[in-house]
Amino acid sequence: EADIAKLIADIDTAIEGLKKKATFVELDKLVESVAELKESDYTATSWTAVTDALKEVEKAKNPNTVVNFSEENEAELIAALNAAIEALVRLADYTEIDAFIAELNALKAEDYSEDSWKALQNAIAAVDKLKANKDATEIDAKNALDALKAQKSVVQGYVMDEIFNKLQ
Repeated sequence: EADIAKLIADIDTAIEGLKKKATFVELDKLVESVAELKESDYTATSWTAVTDALKEVEKAKNPNTVVNFSEENEAELIAALNAAIEALVRLADYTEIDAFIAELNALKAEDYSEDSWKALQNAIAAVDKLKANKDATEIDAKNALDALKAQKSVVQGYVMDEIFNKLQ
């Protein structure tokens, strides 16, 4: 009887230790969604994290590995790939900045005070420097646009001050 009880306990332990094989259905869908992303839209560092996670997926799907790959293992890969996707950092898009700079270029230096005009030109030069940075992010571009808009307000503010002073 003791032997039978031990066998039953061993069987129970073995049953509890059973792990379902990975189906790769959810993981494959996630990999397909990554295939729709364009590497050129993201910083090199953030894209590398995604490609590293994809390499882990490929290792897992290797015929020698897949035999022992469980749903738990699949869930870990899904979590790692999702984390890499969520951490992607978009590169700067300068479309809106370029349009705003075109608007600024229509302004005439002679209409503004020398100091305010110089400050505006410096802000434009800072944007040109940012555009030379191949790793500039979407946030960098937004901050640059905000700075340009603020500087335009300052330049136009000087004109309003001058008009107001002339009226007094």
